[in-house]
Amino acid sequence: MAAKTNRVNLNLGTSSLLLIFVVLSLVSFSALSLSSALSDKKLTDKTVEKNQTYYDACNMAQERLALIDRQLSEIYLKSDNQDSYFEACNSLELTYVVPCGEYQGLQVKVTPTYPVKENDHFFKIDTWKLIFISEPEPDFSINILK
Repeated sequence: MAAKTNRVNLNLGTSSLLLIFVVLSLVSFSALSLSSALSDKKLTDKTVEKNQTYYDACNMAQERLALIDRQLSEIYLKSDNQDSYFEACNSLELTYVVPCGEYQGLQVKVTPTYPVKENDHFFKIDTWKLIFISEPEPDFSINILK
């Protein structure tokens, strides 16, 4: 007679444990990817809003430039020479800030130029940049360290 061997049969629960491990890992990875996608969406929404605000400010600044261009054109047509043109230009406000969001503004500074040829411009843009018009107040409501 053959001797009986005491072998433990591991095949019964190994496949079940492997299946449980795979399912748990898939669920955890899907939760991580969902949380990452939601945070990316929030960041994208903030970026879209910031860009939209900037381009709205650029449009308002361009409208103001068109008004300045019309005013300079009228001054040019009324002036006799270059000196009288620049003297009349001193009465115009050629530096302005267009609000761009809660804390920033688009600063535009224009210098009048005397057109030499027929299609020359009446102004030159010296500054076109975002500046801070107010500082955001820090939020101290959460006490991290005690």
